Amino acid sequence: MRAASKTIWLLLLVAAFGAAAYSGLLSKTVWHYRMTVAVETPEGLKSGSAVRAVIYGGPTTGGGGPGLDLKVNGEAVMVDLGKRGILFGLLSGRTQGYDYGSDILLRAFNKKGDVTLRPSQVPKTGKVTLEPDQYPVFVRFRDMNDPKTIAAIHETAAQIRKFYPDKKIETFEEAFGKGVHLKEVTIEMTDEPLTRNLDKVLPSFGPETGFVEWFKKLPYGDVRRIGLYDFKRGER
Repeated sequence: MRAASKTIWLLLLVAAFGAAAYSGLLSKTVWHYRMTVAVETPEGLKSGSAVRAVIYGGPTTGGGGPGLDLKVNGEAVMVDLGKRGILFGLLSGRTQGYDYGSDILLRAFNKKGDVTLRPSQVPKTGKVTLEPDQYPVFVRFRDMNDPKTIAAIHETAAQIRKFYPDKKIETFEEAFGKGVHLKEVTIEMTDEPLTRNLDKVLPSFGPETGFVEWFKKLPYGDVRRIGLYDFKRGER
């Protein structure tokens, strides 16, 4: 009788630990970070920032092998340059593409270069200045009322040749005028709420603009293949 009771007790204990472990796998971790973009202009330093949330749901497995369930909620960084126009630093990136907004958090604080941190290594506090290959995609609209006038921007002609060979990209000076240069892009951990400032400035991407039809005709790899999902994602 005692042996049976002991066995039942052990089984219950194992089940409890199993349930706790399974619950841990299902639990989500959320980090908030602020990305700030600073631009030097003849009128002085201009900057803008956005607070985003990265949600980690645990490890994943699939056809592409093991991975991480990461997603980002938030919006692009907007830098108002006055009469020169508006610069946007998107949720997508030069090297990580669509996943940039979440993946950059695992890369930015790693001092060993391109290798990503494990989620458990993400710091709760701290600020870091990004390297050029960690920058988001930068764009502007030549006409803020027409999403089809979107144009990609890079810091210098040399950087354009490195990241986008054989493609027409504007430099900051070509886009915004002489003396306009990107100063830096930083990421800082924060507990501030998400920012939602783009709706008042973004052009409509609705059917009345003809954007979808225009987008579908762009060849694969065209730097203008940028949609509303590159500007904002997630619940409000």
